[in-house]
Formats: sequence, C-alpha cells, structure tokens
Amino acid sequence: RDATDFCERLARFAPDKPRPPLALDLALGEFQITGRLDRLTATNLLRFRCARIKAADLLAVWIEHLAWNALRPAGHSLTSAVVARDATWRDRRCSI
Repeated sequence: RDATDFCERLARFAPDKPRPPLALDLALGEFQITGRLDRLTATNLLRFRCARIKAADLLAVWIEHLAWNALRPAGHSLTSAVVARDATWRDRRCSI
C-alpha cells in the first residue's frame, strides 16, 4: 500500500512529460556555479524517492530550487517538490 500511495502522490506532481535538462551557469560574486537541472516538468523541479525523506534530500532540492529561480527559465512555474514515502515538501517561486 505504501508504494501505491507514493505513486499516487508522485503523479500529482508530474502530470506532464519531463522537459529537457537546463544548463546552469551562474556567476555569484567570485563564485561560478555550473551544471544542469533535470527532472523538470512544466509545473515543478521534481525530486522523489520511495523511502523516508532525509535532511540531505531537502538540502539538495533547496540548493537546486535557488539556482532554478535564479535562472528564471520561460515556460516553467519555478516550483520545486520532493515526494517521499513519508512526506511531501513543496516550495514556490522565490525572489532572488
């Protein structure tokens, strides 16, 4: 039953097809952040695991959420979500 509940909650956050990864290249003062953001949909930057949510999951998605909001790509809602077996975390667009 846990897996079924997890899949149902995950489906609410991934209603459409994944979008292509976005290149990340941000200059922040003396620092340069490069990489890519993947597992994007039109409605979310989405992370998931069929296990208990951990602090590391929240920290990782928060860093990606800040980078994604700094990029402000057109056509995305700039909302981030983590769906786990025991919890769902969601954050909306922020002002950077």
